[in-house]
Amino acid sequence: MKRRVWLALLSIYLYLTYIIDFTLAQSGKALFIGDDKLGPGSRTVFLVTIILAVLSAFQGFGYLFSEEKTDFYFSLPVKRSRLFFAGYFSSIMIAVVPMVFARLVCYILEGSRSGDALYVTWMGILLNTLGFLMIFHLVLAVILLTGHLLIAAGGTILLFFYGTIAFGLVIGKYSSAFFDTYYRADLMNFLTVCASPYQLYSTLAGTGREEDIEGWLLASRLPEMAAVLIIIAVTFVLIFLLFQKRPAEAAGHALAFKKTKIVLKFILAVPAALIIGYYIMLCSVGSRSFVLLVTGILFGAFTINGILEILFQFDIRGILSGKLHFAMISIFCLIIAGSFVSDLWGYDDYTPSASEVQSAAVFIRGLDDPSFTGKNGADFEGSRADAQLSAMQLKGSDKEVFLSWLEDVRTAAAHVPEPLTYAAVAYHMSDSRTIYRKYPVSGEEELEAFHSIYESSAYKKGAFSAISHKSPGIRQYVWSNGIESYHLDLNGEENEHLLKLLTSDLTGLRISDIKKDLPLGTLSLVYGTSDYGEEAPLYPCFTATLDYLESAGIPARKTVRDYPLTRVQLFEKSEKTSALGKKTASRSLILDTGDAGEIQKLSGQLLPAEYAANQLLNPVNTSYPAVISWKDSSGRTVNYSNMILKGDFEQ
Repeated sequence: MKRRVWLALLSIYLYLTYIIDFTLAQSGKALFIGDDKLGPGSRTVFLVTIILAVLSAFQGFGYLFSEEKTDFYFSLPVKRSRLFFAGYFSSIMIAVVPMVFARLVCYILEGSRSGDALYVTWMGILLNTLGFLMIFHLVLAVILLTGHLLIAAGGTILLFFYGTIAFGLVIGKYSSAFFDTYYRADLMNFLTVCASPYQLYSTLAGTGREEDIEGWLLASRLPEMAAVLIIIAVTFVLIFLLFQKRPAEAAGHALAFKKTKIVLKFILAVPAALIIGYYIMLCSVGSRSFVLLVTGILFGAFTINGILEILFQFDIRGILSGKLHFAMISIFCLIIAGSFVSDLWGYDDYTPSASEVQSAAVFIRGLDDPSFTGKNGADFEGSRADAQLSAMQLKGSDKEVFLSWLEDVRTAAAHVPEPLTYAAVAYHMSDSRTIYRKYPVSGEEELEAFHSIYESSAYKKGAFSAISHKSPGIRQYVWSNGIESYHLDLNGEENEHLLKLLTSDLTGLRISDIKKDLPLGTLSLVYGTSDYGEEAPLYPCFTATLDYLESAGIPARKTVRDYPLTRVQLFEKSEKTSALGKKTASRSLILDTGDAGEIQKLSGQLLPAEYAANQLLNPVNTSYPAVISWKDSSGRTVNYSNMILKGDFEQ
């Protein structure tokens, strides 16, 4: 027991640090992370449980790496099972008991001591205990499968990121490279999370979420909780059997069981060889050189197989061993790669029937999309596509019209080599699955035909979350025109009225309106003093909303030319492509003027960059970013705002 004292003291010390950090965070200060969450989402407890889980496994069963200590413990007149449970339960007690105590102390210190606070405290204890057990079991499995400390340490590190490599990288990269309609796959994302203990535990605890005492729901975490419980149960049986069967002479060797060699090789070498093959394929002028893909896979399989043989044998000469394993891994990898190249899965051909689809959602790159610059419509990175696909529900007649439009789009795209843009689609199925696809939109004719969908209430509520609520609740509105912003001082009834006006104007927004006009500003629903929230554009045709804002003292129709500009700096963007295809963006100053006449001439062409949100139907040149300087009414304060020049710059 003496050898466990240091771990017990460390556990107490870390949880005392959590108590101090939590207490300071109540007043906005930080000792460590500064996390004031009482529930499972506490990042401090999350990290401490991971640290203690790893250390507990290595400290409690680290004697298995020493031949002398293994002989001593295994020669004791006790059953292996008793020896196992002694180390197992003592490791858990050392880590979990201080955590329970620390969480209850923080509950008392939190102050409110409400039922909700007590609930999230016990949920924190439960989920952090489950997270600890999952990590502890998995690390212990690595220790029992290996016989050397360094091999076990390396295996533990790999364990934390295996899912990201095996599913997130390999399947994600191959799907995007060889499936034309690939957008994302929820099943793949879930498998990525489940195969990565760190991500799974983080998702279960909710360390990236904001809710704590208010809004915390166990129901939203049930899939992850089920996955954690299954992993805990399966790995418990595994580690118990491995401990029972582990030979004493395994200490000091790379592997404790020789029969696991081929299994471990497949688990490690297959995803590594596939990802090496993918990146070597990208070295070609085109992005789909099958010759380079095969060459890369064979090179990767040979390299990883050789490295693993060196580690398993502790001999550099082992690099040329395991030729049969190399052949098996290579063939298996080539079969997997071939299934993607030939679309053996029928991925691109799949279309769900209307009866299977409960609701649908769509996001067109470049339509109400400030992040789109007019290039590479197939790339949805940086857009709000995921949020829109999750929020939108086109049902009934809206769904039928949309699916009909989508069929026409797919038919037209088959005859157009260069599409205008792409549409990301989510099919929310009747069996609770969500299937995602990405389809090319060939031209403006298809966008024009989209008007009946765009002008529906269901589409607008999914596209603009600011009007998706029945009531603003405790939130307030913030108005901005890209130059200045104001928090509206409205009571609850006035907020409700403004929401109705905005909802009516946005629902009535037509394709023809956005082809003609650019937004004058934005209206956002925010909490407290924040400037960021759920945003909606304000177009010149929003007469009712703009009139109401002006009656509240907001300069809702004020544009750049209405400000006393004192200086305009104009830049030109350029992009260079290296020999390896890497693109580097830069900008250079081409105009810096304080001349009133020149400023007046430019002011009519200046626009806040985020308002160029419809590059497909109302294109704006974004090659000339600008910075304007202007003074407020006192004439003493200089303000700066980022703009773009809508047209071409002429010297």
